[in-house]
Amino acid sequence: MGEEPERLQVADLARLVRDRRNTKGLGLRAAAKEAGVSFNTFARVEKGHVPDIETFSRLARWVGRSPAEFLGQGSITSDSTPDLIEAHLRGDPALSADAAGRIAGMVREFYQQLAKPTEVATACHLRAASTFNPQASALFSELLLEMHDALVAEE
Repeated sequence: MGEEPERLQVADLARLVRDRRNTKGLGLRAAAKEAGVSFNTFARVEKGHVPDIETFSRLARWVGRSPAEFLGQGSITSDSTPDLIEAHLRGDPALSADAAGRIAGMVREFYQQLAKPTEVATACHLRAASTFNPQASALFSELLLEMHDALVAEE
């Protein structure tokens, strides 16, 4: 049977970042630029500070690892579903970091609203509403109203 892949801890990121930088023979500024993070953030991570999720994902990919490799088997629960989705979105090479963050914000908001067992109509606030142009917002609003009307009709 194959060997189980190594489970990494977030604390391992500092070592991996330092090793990658040294292997490439890069200074802190050059490595930070190559990884797509600020010099100060890169230096703090290399000293062991835990970065935000976006920086974590970028650095994990820069060292040649998937952000998912840092998740232990027991860490995936229904409570972390939005985090897991966000990690997958941020690892998608077809999405910019900004686009992944906006989608993740919308997923998180919908999840928080819809995961609550409730008997009243669910309202949702879009934190990423600024990404919608007026026409898209109007279409989305119409869709939500149609869904609401269909649910009310079923009752």
